Amino acid sequence: FLKWFFIGGFIVGLILTSVFTANLLHEQADRLAVQSLFAYRRSEEQITQIAKEENVNPLESPLEFKIIHGEWFAFLRGIAERYLEYFSVKRLYVEGDYSPRHNVPGLGIFNFYGLILLPFGFLYLLRREEKSKWILIYWLFTATIPAVLSRDLVSMVRALNFIFPVAILEGFGLYFLVNKFYELTKIKKLYFTSAFLFLIFMNLLLFIDFYFVHFKKENAEGWLYGYKQV
Repeated sequence: FLKWFFIGGFIVGLILTSVFTANLLHEQADRLAVQSLFAYRRSEEQITQIAKEENVNPLESPLEFKIIHGEWFAFLRGIAERYLEYFSVKRLYVEGDYSPRHNVPGLGIFNFYGLILLPFGFLYLLRREEKSKWILIYWLFTATIPAVLSRDLVSMVRALNFIFPVAILEGFGLYFLVNKFYELTKIKKLYFTSAFLFLIFMNLLLFIDFYFVHFKKENAEGWLYGYKQV
């Protein structure tokens, strides 16, 4: 079943990719050129500075200069930097998206208690013997690729697909902890329940305060507030 699942998924993905690619090349080519990471190259000043440090002429640079300091390295570094940003605890749970439209001030993308659930979710998943678990792992580590290839360092709108595997893993983590919960003594159950409910309550309280009080004031410029009044 798993084999045919992958084959079917590959065929469907290939068809959808072909359709989207044809649409981009014919109707959205200009937008793709603006939004793609590969559309932005280093400036002539940067290349000249590197060549000067290497004591070579940038217009007649030798092959080894192009290999070591070529655009491939800048693109590879940009891809790696963007990819790692989406797995950064600071980005996911503290700072969030760069865009003021997609970011609640003072909060990250996910809830704070996810920092507890996610590791236990991974532990539960890795302990399972089903081969289907690799589908979720593959989904998790490839979900951000569309966002990584864009010009923005972080764009959670383009990485919405990343939310689903994380949510599933958090669910696994909660299931794992609930199973362990029944093995605790009554006093430990009380401590555990009180601490976890307090964490959820504080997270919700912070979100309500930051969203309904601070968001509309701190991020008003991102929503072009004031243009209508002018």
